Amino acid sequence: MGKPAPLVFDEFGSRRAPTIVFLHGGGGGRWMWQPQVERLTEYHLLVPDLPGHGDSAHIRLTSVANAAERVAELIREKAHEGKAHVVGLSLGAQLAVYLLAQAPERVDRAVISSALLTPMANKWLYNPGLLGFLFNTSVAPFRNSRWWARVNMKYSSGIP
Repeated sequence: MGKPAPLVFDEFGSRRAPTIVFLHGGGGGRWMWQPQVERLTEYHLLVPDLPGHGDSAHIRLTSVANAAERVAELIREKAHEGKAHVVGLSLGAQLAVYLLAQAPERVDRAVISSALLTPMANKWLYNPGLLGFLFNTSVAPFRNSRWWARVNMKYSSGIP
């Protein structure tokens, strides 16, 4: 088995400048960081589509660990001195936490928003089969719909 497929990403700015990696939430994509990209021109920016999303939809999202390892590899290969500031929202925030725990040498600083890190209060809801069913029926059909993702981000997260 060969090396896993790399994440699809956009790169902006000079590789000599400090690197910031933006990690989107579930159902989002690298497009959602466009306002930040337009304003942070003095930095080197890496903006990937996470596994199962956008142009990385062909890469199966199997676990937070696997997705975070792909982000760590992106940082190692493309970031200034192999280290980056990491900004994560929701799913991206969970990946940022994993990076801090498992690959701290790749993270300079992190901004983490809406990472689900504690078990759900209702134990019967925290059932992998039930969560998989809910994801497959409520999120999966829409995760590649740019319109749905924009509406979801606007009204659930306040992202224009």
